[in-house]
Amino acid sequence: MDILHMKHCNIICIDFLAYSSTHTSVNSFWIESLLSVSDRVTFICEKNHWNAISKNFPFIKTILFKFRAKYYWYLVRDLLFFISLLYFRKSKIFIFGMTGTMVFILSLFERVYPRLRVTAILHSEVEGINNSKGINRTFCRFALNSLSFPSAVCAFVLGRHIYNNLKNASIYRKNLNALELPVPVFGRYSFNYQAKNCLKIAIIGVLNNNKKDLSSFAELAKYENVDCYAIGRAVNNFSCSSVIKLVNSKHHFSKSWMANKLEDIDFLFLAPLPSQYQYTALGTVADGLEYGKFIAWIKHPSLVQFESCPLSIVGANVQDLKLKLENFIAPSQDSIYSWFHIHNNKIKKLFLHNVEI
Repeated sequence: MDILHMKHCNIICIDFLAYSSTHTSVNSFWIESLLSVSDRVTFICEKNHWNAISKNFPFIKTILFKFRAKYYWYLVRDLLFFISLLYFRKSKIFIFGMTGTMVFILSLFERVYPRLRVTAILHSEVEGINNSKGINRTFCRFALNSLSFPSAVCAFVLGRHIYNNLKNASIYRKNLNALELPVPVFGRYSFNYQAKNCLKIAIIGVLNNNKKDLSSFAELAKYENVDCYAIGRAVNNFSCSSVIKLVNSKHHFSKSWMANKLEDIDFLFLAPLPSQYQYTALGTVADGLEYGKFIAWIKHPSLVQFESCPLSIVGANVQDLKLKLENFIAPSQDSIYSWFHIHNNKIKKLFLHNVEI
């Protein structure tokens, strides 16, 4: 890799998937990594998403669009994605996020233009391998199974467990690689945990019964010295046990809204169902860093890479987890930052080593 040549290479970053505060942490990491090897980076993304991360990158060029809550917007978005690929096809392109239909478009595009220099990050659309419910997952499944995507494109999944599951599903490509999920650190965060008689624990984010293991969370909430909260945006008629206190934003929430609601919370609880996140990275660990909260969960394949993180408290079951929470002693902030520094540097090196610029 010729770093001197790369410093003046035009890099086009595209994300037609992220909206507002979604994927801000991981997208910030990709941009920071690319800026370390090129001074010519342009980011095409949704306006509110850029507003959420722009403070870290005040000098890069942007092409912004505004999300429209209209049925036709999804067709317009796919068309804009196709136009972006066509217009910038001679540049180096990094795609941070795609819908399943965009994966399908890209799989056709790489057949017409086999010399494309495109790197793509795959997210939840890959769940179509396991469950093709919905048009996006159906298109992605077709691209992976029938069109042999990726062939010319260099693609990454964010987790060794995802790569292994794809391999077990006979999706094996020389251009398909695995990275651990990066958790970038911008500035210093405060972790001011003090042991209390009553523990306050919360699940946060998009609240969906189809993905959250609420039975374990409700079991934890039944202990007298534990208060449990579900904080975020409830979707798909979300419901929870009466022992769990629901704080529903009703709409897309801001970081400041969430930070305010988490002010008195001691721990975040990650609650993926055992059957979920087989092909998707679970990014809530980044929330723990950003909101200055320690994170608890019951063992899950999608979270193995974070079990050694000083932020983490991992239990074999609910009873074991409660015991560990009651006896938890907060690590030093230096040990937390050291772990993330090593973790992110390893991912950055692998990322830049595997891409062709």
